[in-house]
Formats: sequence, C-alpha cells, structure tokens
Amino acid sequence: MCGLFYGAPMDRQIVYPGQILPETTLLQMAKDAMIGNAKLAAAMLGTSTIANGFAVTPTGPASLQIVVAPGEIYSLTNIDSLAFSTLPADTTHSILKQGILLDGVTLSCPAPTTTGQSINYLVQVTYQDQDTTPVLLPYYNSANPALPYSGMGNNGLTQNTSRKGVAIVQVKAGASAATGSQTTPAPDSGYVGLYVATVAFGQTTITSGNITQYSGAPLLPSGVLQSIQSGNTTYALDIGSINTYAATFFPAITTLQDGLVLRFKAANANTGATTFSPNGIAPAAIVGGNHAALQGGEIVANSVVWVQWNSSIGGGSWVLLESSGGGLQVAPATKTQHAISAGQIQTQSVTAFTSGGVSATLTLTPVPAITSYVANQRFRVKFGVASTGTDTMNISGLGAKTIKQYDSTGAKVAAIFAANQLADIEYDGTDIVLLDQLPAPIVGIQGSVKGLTGSASGTSSTASFAADEIFVENSSSSYQVLRSVSISPNLSSSGVNGLDTGVSAVSTWYSVWVIWNGTTTAGLFSLSSTSPTMPAGYTHKARVGWVRSDATPANKYPLSFVQSGRRVNYKVASGSNLTSLPMVISGVQGSPNVPTWVSASILGIVPVTSGVGYFTARVQSPGGSVIVAPSNQYGSTSDAVNPPVLTIGVAGSSPATTGIFGFNLIFESTNIYYGSSDAAGQVRITGWEDNL
Repeated sequence: MCGLFYGAPMDRQIVYPGQILPETTLLQMAKDAMIGNAKLAAAMLGTSTIANGFAVTPTGPASLQIVVAPGEIYSLTNIDSLAFSTLPADTTHSILKQGILLDGVTLSCPAPTTTGQSINYLVQVTYQDQDTTPVLLPYYNSANPALPYSGMGNNGLTQNTSRKGVAIVQVKAGASAATGSQTTPAPDSGYVGLYVATVAFGQTTITSGNITQYSGAPLLPSGVLQSIQSGNTTYALDIGSINTYAATFFPAITTLQDGLVLRFKAANANTGATTFSPNGIAPAAIVGGNHAALQGGEIVANSVVWVQWNSSIGGGSWVLLESSGGGLQVAPATKTQHAISAGQIQTQSVTAFTSGGVSATLTLTPVPAITSYVANQRFRVKFGVASTGTDTMNISGLGAKTIKQYDSTGAKVAAIFAANQLADIEYDGTDIVLLDQLPAPIVGIQGSVKGLTGSASGTSSTASFAADEIFVENSSSSYQVLRSVSISPNLSSSGVNGLDTGVSAVSTWYSVWVIWNGTTTAGLFSLSSTSPTMPAGYTHKARVGWVRSDATPANKYPLSFVQSGRRVNYKVASGSNLTSLPMVISGVQGSPNVPTWVSASILGIVPVTSGVGYFTARVQSPGGSVIVAPSNQYGSTSDAVNPPVLTIGVAGSSPATTGIFGFNLIFESTNIYYGSSDAAGQVRITGWEDNL
C-alpha cells in the first residue's frame, strides 16, 4: 500500500503487472484525484467559502414557498472526517471541497400570525460529506470460492458505496416583529447565508419582490472565467456607513498589496474624510488624486467606486481612481496642459497675478508661464503702479504689448488704471486690453429725490422721513445714490440721528438731513440750511426738509406736519402740539380801500427755503373785506388795473356770514401784506413748498 504524500499537484498510484491490488489502491486513487482537484480549485478560488448558483425564486403558481435552484458550494473542510473504507480519517489537513445540489429544493416560509408583523427567512447552505448508495456487496469466500459471501463475512448487511460532497440547503426563520423592524437571523455555525425572503402578516404568496440577496452572501455571480471577465471577484456592495465604507469580496481579500484595485457600489455619499475596509481588514483612508483626504461629495450614493491600494501614502491609503457621479480631486496644475482644481479656480491662482516692472513698463509672470501670445488670453491683474498714458506690459518675457481700453465710441485708447487696482486684461491679438475700466463719476444734484415723504406727530421729539432714492453729496462734489432710505432723527438727541450741535430750543426751525458714511444711512437736525456739522465718519449729505419746534420748553417737539415731495402741510390733530393752523395776521389793520398795507412776517411760519406758501383767508362782518398780496405794490379792492392777489369780503347785510378762501403766494420777501376792515378778518397758513 502506497504511503500518502500531500502537497504535490496531484498524486498517482503505481501499479505493476501481475500485482494483486489491495482496495486501498483504488481508494487512494479516488482520494488523490479529489485532493488534486481541490488544490486546483483553491488556487483559482482561494480558501474562503464560495457558492455558485442556488438562485431563489417564487413557486409557480405562487405560494408561501420558495424554490432554491441547483448550485455548488466550495468550502474548506477536513480531507476525511470519517474513515474512507479502510483508509483512516484525515482531520489534520483541509482542502477546498465542492458540495453539489443537483436538484432544486422547495422551502416553506409561513406568514407571521400577529397583525402588523413580518418575518425574515434566511436561506442558508453548508457543505457536507455523505456516504450513500448502500449495496449488498459480494465478498470472496476462501472456503468455497465459487460461492461468494453476501456482505462482509457473509453478514448479509448492505454497505455505502459512494462518498458524495453535497450542498445542504435550509431556511432559517427570524423573529417575528413589527414590519420594518424585523431582522434577518445570522447563519448557523458552518452555514453561509445566501438569500432573504420577507413575509408579512396576511400575505398568501411570495413574489420576487420579497426576495433579496443576503448581505455578505459569498455568491459567484457567474462562472470563474465569466467572473474574471466581468470583474465580479473585485466588485462588491458597500455594507458600511457614511464616510466608513466596507465591502465583502469573494474570494476574500486577506492581505493588501500595492496595486490592488477594488470596486464597490457605495450605499451613501461621503461628507468628509473617508475610510475603506475590504473583508474586515482595518479601515484605511481613501485619498484623492492629490493624495489628500477627501472633502465630501467625491463619492455619491449608488455610485461605483474604484480604489487602489498604495502602501506609501500616509502609512497606507486607498487612492480614489474613479467615482461615478462624484467630484474629482486633482493635484494643483503647474503646466499649461494640467487640469486645475476648484480651489485654483476660486483663487484664480493660475490667472490672477500682481504686475511687476516699473512705471509705464509693467511685467506679468503667470504660473504656469505662457509660451506665446495667443488671442483671448486673459488674466486677472493687480496693478502695482498707476497708469501714465503710455503703458506696456510684458507677459512671461515674450515682449511688451501696449495696454489699451475702449472709449464710449468703441475706439481703443490708452488705458487708465490706479495703483492696486484689480482688473481683467485680455490680449486681442494686438494689444493688451483693460476690461475693467475705472468708472466715470456719478453726476447728480444734491437732494434730487424720488418718493420723498415726511411727518411728525406733534407728540414726540421724533420726525420720520423716507425716500425711494436720493442723491447725497460730499465736500468733493462726489455723489452717491441711496435707495430705500428711512430715517427717524430725534430732536432731543445729539449727533447721529439727532441735533448736530448744541441742544434744541423752543420755536426754532431745524433743517433735516439724510447723511451717509459709506455704509450707514442716518438722519441729522441742524440750524443750518446749507452746512450742518457732520458727525465723525459721515461724508455725504442731502437736505430733505424742515421741522419747527413748539413753544413748550419741556417738550420742544416738532410741530405736527405731513410732507409729500416738496409740499408740506401743517397737520391739525387733537392732543398734538398743533390743534389749529398757525395765524399769520388778523383783525382790522390797514385799509383794503385806500389801500393801506400792513406787513406780516412769515419767518415763524415757513422755513427760509420755502418759495410758495399756502393760506386761508377769512372774513365775517357785514361789509367787511380783506386783501392779501406778496408785497405792498398792489392796489385797493376797487383797483381794476392792479388789484390785490386776494380780495375777499361780505356784503353789507345782516346777519353776518363767513367767507373763507384758500390761496397760495410765491414769496417775494420774508413778509406778506394784509389789509382788513373786518375785526374777524384773518389769514392762516396751511403749509408751504420747499425749494429742495
């Protein structure tokens, strides 16, 4: 009997002519063939358990059963756990054995009995040696060779004549639980999970939608050659979490070697630095094409990710070769044909540079350098010096080009730029053209305004003004347009949004200003109609109106008014500091018939910048009359050539009747003129028009 020799590709038994063959020779031949095939299979498939086939489908017609198709399982196990006829058991050595399921099996998956619950059924498989095909064997009868024994020693018992490697398939039920919270049971010891069938309460049939592949199932998607061709052995599904990717490959990855390329289908997008672990190997960082940690968004959910192991990066890292749908990390470009990164685009590090050289003869040294001037080359430049009118720029030492800009007619003229100005330049094939020209100054009129409104309640120290747009001006006659202006200065405050200097006084006119410091819009009161004292930092201003403080020392509130554009009206309101329109003049004064004019000052009732006043005149006594004019150069009530601007009277009858007439005057001085023969005669002011 030949001794066993393990480790050879395939042992062969030697038999000689005329030799009486012991049964061990035939047994060893079968065993040697099995070992040789197993070693070849291990060389191809590795030593991890792998299954092929075993597709799980619903029954037809559909029921609460599933059909497991034929398949094979390759599993590392003892050469012989039990004696092989007269060959002893061998549990010292293990080989990759093939277990076969030649005929499909049908497995039952009953529905749970509790409303609202579901069960996950695990289809699992294992390898098993089975001694089968029992036969009553004839044995040599030395006492009577012509009459063989029936069975060993003529015991009449059958004996197994075949040792098969078989695949045992089972279904294992998980715990019934609320639908959505049920879990899949773990495979039993020695088994591997292949598929999961989910059955809910009340379900009467299982469909293909209820069947999924078990996570980590060691299934070859196709044959070995087909797997090599399709890359199935290096492709797996991600079973990790966000930023921590993991996958189980078959055959299993047991060691990491430089150049190893693996693929996985990501379950989640990454949000920052990321790791990867194949087959439970310690997680290592995934780095991008710049060999830097991922930032987020390089991997998207359901994308196919290619990584390659490089032991020299960061103590060992997976380099991201490709991720469908994700952002691509690239190294910073240093040559003209290199790809640039988003960071370089944001900082314009390959197009934005500060000019060098001296006045009128500028240089630019971009990195990477240009090798020739080509039309449409464009750069972002910070000019180191101001323009002189005859400026040139030499880019990458290729020769000086004149710096031009376009004027309003489209002609190219000498460029104008300031020191430290940021601008775009473009080579048009002849000149370097400045695209971001210095803006022309804003031209306007201080106080030009759209949608101006104002008001004061007469019950507080505050007046409110608003405008859609207004031009403000500084001392250098530079203008700025302010939009959506809203101010509420307080006459009892000082400085910004208050009085420019001093403290408020009674019965005093204060101009109202919109002021601006480059960022903030505010209000200001001032005694001056032209030159308020500006708070620190405020440079631009425009007058928008006036307020007059009342005569109450304790308050000195602005008199109640409303304003729309240039037109301002006193606002009579109960409880305010203006319960009647201000009186200009009243009673019998002068004579409307001679005429004899009496002047009435308007300085206390309209501001100095008003050009038009709006009034009401009243007469009541029978035969009484009132005349009003902007000067004393007008005639009497009976003057047909030069009559007063206003004549109002009551016929000489009884009882008395009251006549009230509204009118306006363009002011010719700081007075208006009045003549009245009626003790009840009077003139009151309703408002004015400001010369803003």
